[in-house]
Amino acid sequence: MDNDMAEALAAFRACNYEHIYLRDASRAQGEAVVSVLRALVEHYADRPNAIPAVDEAGGLAAGRPRPCTPLWPTWQA
Repeated sequence: MDNDMAEALAAFRACNYEHIYLRDASRAQGEAVVSVLRALVEHYADRPNAIPAVDEAGGLAAGRPRPCTPLWPTWQA
């Protein structure tokens, strides 16, 4: 990458951080998400049997669908 391109990319990244990633609203939203995730982890850590489609032994309940859709397409598995 030549010097002009590197400087343009650095300016673009700096702009993104200043106006998108590190703005007050983005930080507040990130803190809210972390708070919700922590609360969910604490809730289900105390109540593992309350997780949908999980049996008492901690595995998937027989005959129940997987609790979430796989992110990887089945044809690539």
